Amino acid sequence: MMKSVMKKIENLDSVGVPAGDAFISDLYSLKKDAAVSCYDPARLKPSEIQEVMIQKSVPLHSQKYLGSSQEVLYHTFRERFLEAANTLKKTLEAMVIDGCDITEKELLSIIELVIKDIRYNTQIIEFLKNMRDIHDVTYSHSLCVALICYVYAKWLGWDQKDRDILVVSASLHDIGKIKISPKILEKEGALTEEEFEKIKQHPRFGYEMVLDKNLDERIKNVILMHHERNNGSGYPNHLQGEQIEPMAAVVAIVDAYDAMTRSRPYHEGICPFEALDTLNNEGNTKFKYMYLIVFLEQMTYTYINEEVELSNDIRGRIIAINDHELFRPIIVVNNQLIDLSRARDLQIQKVIC
Repeated sequence: MMKSVMKKIENLDSVGVPAGDAFISDLYSLKKDAAVSCYDPARLKPSEIQEVMIQKSVPLHSQKYLGSSQEVLYHTFRERFLEAANTLKKTLEAMVIDGCDITEKELLSIIELVIKDIRYNTQIIEFLKNMRDIHDVTYSHSLCVALICYVYAKWLGWDQKDRDILVVSASLHDIGKIKISPKILEKEGALTEEEFEKIKQHPRFGYEMVLDKNLDERIKNVILMHHERNNGSGYPNHLQGEQIEPMAAVVAIVDAYDAMTRSRPYHEGICPFEALDTLNNEGNTKFKYMYLIVFLEQMTYTYINEEVELSNDIRGRIIAINDHELFRPIIVVNNQLIDLSRARDLQIQKVIC
């Protein structure tokens, strides 16, 4: 069935042509809970769409979990996430304020609490997409970055030891914000130059907090360097290229993505596709491209089967990713295919959660 479906899209020569109806007809004949997905190395191209696997339990949006096998798992994940964020807050404050020791094992146990019943890695990403209403700027954000890094390390093919160090680093990366007034962190509206300069000190504050702790040196460097940029435009030390700890370069990408897509008191979260496109545009200068390209590709594929709203306010569902233009996928709208790589006047303005 899937081969015949994919064959029919090869002859697309415009947006929403009749051939698309035949494709959708066959697609709808598949099981309702199936989704066209592509997590293997094969890449979809507009003129050469390859056979892809069908995943029978791709998580849908939170409002669509009702009555499904995903409902209990999603709510359990959400509850554990909130519990873990609170535990992380208490743990880090005890270290900073009371001088308590902290271990990598202790921090890993916080992350493991959240993911222990997860069935496959991308499920973590799927569930986090539906939790953008949780937006404290330090602990929930740090936990989100840590969880995404857990999946990201697997995308990169890192072994468990390096993955664990990366996850712990991500959970601690913003610890320095504890020394910054909540009035600044939670301020609505633009920061003054003085306030922004204060925030830019949080990597240094965090590094000083953990300097005498029995933690891997890479963890300490991630805390200090996660706002450094490949071209020297970052802070606090304007490091460049190989001067930046590789794990800090990885956390920097996830930190930027989560910060852009999650609403804060001072800004509304932007569309994930806009965020990914922004990261891509800055990739050759600000971020380590060998890490960035993996993140962009794999994160984009997690949006297959997601409902989106286009710039003309029409809603559709992503069914395939264009290899040559990751952020302009193929959308199905009212039984017609819209290839955004060809429909240049349209773009995704919102992912519906």
